[in-house]
Amino acid sequence: KGATKLRDQQFEVDSLKGYSKREISELKEQMHKSYEDQLKRITEMCAGTCNDILNCETWR
Repeated sequence: KGATKLRDQQFEVDSLKGYSKREISELKEQMHKSYEDQLKRITEMCAGTCNDILNCETWR
């Protein structure tokens, strides 16, 4: 779902009128960085949850 949203946002940016190619490129770069940051946070959260489950006293 996140990848689809990123693709849709990039398509919208491509259709912007009145902006230079450089401005559009910078906006795309910001969107991509935001998407990568979101993936990193989700991955860290999942890893933390997995570690919590594996270290739970009930599982020992």
